[in-house]
Amino acid sequence: MGSELIALNIPDRFDILDGGPLNNTILDILGDLDIEVLDPTESLNPIQDYRALPDAHWNDAGHYKAGQLLRDYLKERTNQNHPR
Repeated sequence: MGSELIALNIPDRFDILDGGPLNNTILDILGDLDIEVLDPTESLNPIQDYRALPDAHWNDAGHYKAGQLLRDYLKERTNQNHPR
């Protein structure tokens, strides 16, 4: 049984606010390499889900949203591979 590489994209607030050219380049490269990407960008709020500037890290709410995305993905994959 093999393993798959799955990438979790970690956008900063500016990727959300201005379209994030670096973020888009990373996503394009991962796509070209056929690596599946979990991308929480659509669900993150650049103000509410990040610590106060100049800190660029997620706060608890941002971590929770990314964790939900990962949890949902893994539950779906587990159910596909091991139906009950």
